[in-house]
Amino acid sequence: SRKQLVLKFPQTTLSRAKLKITNASGTITTNQEFVSIDNAFKIFTDSYGADFSDGSWGDPGTISTTEMKTGTASVFKKYAKGNWHLINFANWWPGVKKDPAYTYITFWVKGGSKDYTLYLTGDKRAGGFGNGDRSLPINVPANVWTYFKLPLSTVDLWNKGDTFNQLGFWIPGPDAQDETFYFDDVMLVK
Repeated sequence: SRKQLVLKFPQTTLSRAKLKITNASGTITTNQEFVSIDNAFKIFTDSYGADFSDGSWGDPGTISTTEMKTGTASVFKKYAKGNWHLINFANWWPGVKKDPAYTYITFWVKGGSKDYTLYLTGDKRAGGFGNGDRSLPINVPANVWTYFKLPLSTVDLWNKGDTFNQLGFWIPGPDAQDETFYFDDVMLVK
């Protein structure tokens, strides 16, 4: 229809690609790059990826089947007022070995009641794990799903070793009230 295009893709080995769309007006190539969830390293999609679990501080990360960006579920974290909590995607064993074939970390976040800055943290990043590392701010708009695609060269999850065990998002505060953030399709992409 004029407002919706539904595509069915065959199985592929591609990790990500732009689409060429042809109609009576000609052919265009999308500006947006599409990511194959099937070919990504899944940290969280509709559930935790292989060997991942919740290691959050404060309230746990909880799976929601009523709020999601894609699929059938997301994970949410209630950040309690004034507590500097974080959601933690933990892979205690065997951890995530560095693989230079992966070039991006991608994820969706649905924001709280107002615009906030979350900080991405990891146990093998240069800044250490937890609420002291403010080197990678993630600006999250209020109450909408926002897509993030960050080069792993910038995120540097393996700065202090060839295997990381923890990936998290923390917030200073929140100061005014409890806030809930939803996360979906947290993945490493080639």
